[in-house]
Amino acid sequence: MMCMIKQAFESAIGKEAISIHPCKNQILNINHVYRIETEDRPYIMKLYRSPGYPEEGKMLFVAEKLAEHSVPHARVYSYNRGDDDFPNGYIIEECLLGITADRLALDEKETCSIYGKLADLASEVHQIKFAKYGFIERGAPDCATFTQHIENNFIYGPNRMQSAYTDARLDQIKRIVVE
Repeated sequence: MMCMIKQAFESAIGKEAISIHPCKNQILNINHVYRIETEDRPYIMKLYRSPGYPEEGKMLFVAEKLAEHSVPHARVYSYNRGDDDFPNGYIIEECLLGITADRLALDEKETCSIYGKLADLASEVHQIKFAKYGFIERGAPDCATFTQHIENNFIYGPNRMQSAYTDARLDQIKRIVVE
């Protein structure tokens, strides 16, 4: 595995990987994350565990929006969803110095709460207004509003969860939740 990571990294970045170490205590264990040291700087390489998550183009879209609003963030150096050795894809990013999220010991609820607050604060401080919501497929969110995202993807859409509820009952539940 380390040999494939080394080869993919060196091919994408054009620098020799001196050492590769898995990052411990990863948030929710969503991806396999490695710190890669080169002669002049460290990098982070995330190997995606799922072919559909994160959505195609999502991380590049997020990085573009952060840069557009001058929000400091880890620079994306390489993104690949078509590598034969890593069929789910990978991303190579700048390694940020200091205490990073992978060192926090949080459960899922705490993690979601902290990241939710961080997103709200970043939006407020940088005056970023969210124009669209939902899954970010190929760099474009799929819905104009959060309600539309819920309706299209979970209540009425073709991928809705099978349930014993009628559409009328789902409408009633939706109104309660939205209120």
